[in-house]
Amino acid sequence: MDTQPTSQYLGDGLVMRWSTPADAPNISRCAGRVYNNSNSPTLNEVAMARTARLLRGDSPFMSPNDFAIIIDASQEDQPVVAFAGLWKHTIRYDGIACPVGRLEYVGTLEAYRNHGLSRKLIEFVHAWSAARGDLVQILTGIPWFYRQFGYEYGYDRGDIVSTLINAIPKLKDGDLETCFLREANLADVPTLIDLFNTDRNNSSLWLDMPSGFLEYLIVGHQHSRADLRLDHTHRVYVVMDLPLWRNAEGRIVGFVVASNQRQGGVLEITHVGFSEDLYIPDVIPSLLRAIHAAATSTAVQGNPGLTAIQWIIPASSRFRAALPPSLTVPSTTEHCNHTYFRVPDLVRFLCSVVPALDARLARSRVYKSYTGKLAISFYDRHVPGVFIAVDRGRVVAVEELARGLEGNARFPPLTFLQVLFGRRSVGELKHVFPDIEVASPEVEGLIGELFPSGRSEMATFFT
Repeated sequence: MDTQPTSQYLGDGLVMRWSTPADAPNISRCAGRVYNNSNSPTLNEVAMARTARLLRGDSPFMSPNDFAIIIDASQEDQPVVAFAGLWKHTIRYDGIACPVGRLEYVGTLEAYRNHGLSRKLIEFVHAWSAARGDLVQILTGIPWFYRQFGYEYGYDRGDIVSTLINAIPKLKDGDLETCFLREANLADVPTLIDLFNTDRNNSSLWLDMPSGFLEYLIVGHQHSRADLRLDHTHRVYVVMDLPLWRNAEGRIVGFVVASNQRQGGVLEITHVGFSEDLYIPDVIPSLLRAIHAAATSTAVQGNPGLTAIQWIIPASSRFRAALPPSLTVPSTTEHCNHTYFRVPDLVRFLCSVVPALDARLARSRVYKSYTGKLAISFYDRHVPGVFIAVDRGRVVAVEELARGLEGNARFPPLTFLQVLFGRRSVGELKHVFPDIEVASPEVEGLIGELFPSGRSEMATFFT
């Protein structure tokens, strides 16, 4: 399908369709009302600005036509009363690129809730996501709610930590800084992308940086409005080393993406990347001082004084591993640390990643020459299972398991997604779901080799 579905009449004057550029003001206003947590008539200006930014045509995530909306045509001004955005992403499954649709900015006006509009919107989005070739849908959202639409948690970013400003070590007399920050420019982008990807080969699950993302932040920030709280909300900094011999020219050794907004005096760092040959602990004290100085010098009107730096980055990242415990405290602000996954066609997805499965078997000391079968069923006769045939260490068939047949591995519906994306091993899940049944240690070992746990690192991308 090359074009999005046509509009649907839902009854009572409600019409569901895809957005156009002309809808931007109405969608933004609806978002301002939905995301207003104060129960006052005041609109959430930040939510309005972010939504408008997604719809203006230069977003790396979506086009102005990628919001599913419901309008109330019975009213004279035909307001938008519900919306759901669909972003475009790519995940790497042990290096295999898989197109992904990400639900983002989903909301319904309070007066229109409890009428099933969210379900209709999400199903509408799912249909188009599948039609355009997405093998997976992901989102970060409120607990439990999205399970009813076929989602299961597949990735944990880990706990968010902060560095208190008063804990940052002072530069000792006679010592020299090991790095400094400067604002990034477009010429830096290829180097920064390489730095971002340094850990990709070590991760079984990786979320690619969207094409044009850094350019979007850099150019948008340079041309943004005076009130940065409402327009481009992140700055990109290059980390430059300071060689021991100060007459030598420094080089780019990393980058940092920092928010312009502060919540209660907290500065959010959303991306950090460093070169593979850098010993990160050597630059951490200087980096913290540089971030503090940059944030202080570029503070925007209305921001409170800086009290902490918050690291919105995967706990498994090299930087988090290098950050000393003495410089971290648990975060006190709420963040969605878990990512939902939905796989509408499990057989299709597995067929697309067979080279990754073969590579995993080839690395196995036990199963590299294995011949056998794995049949996964899900208890529910309405949910098709999966049959995988392995011959001498290679996957030779992935098919739908005939309905009604019990597999040699049985999972409650959706729980297998935690294994598929490496969030949990079968052994770990058994402690929570005793109805997971595996026929033998041999079969459980095969599942563990095909779908290893604990090697995922997915960054979070913001508008």
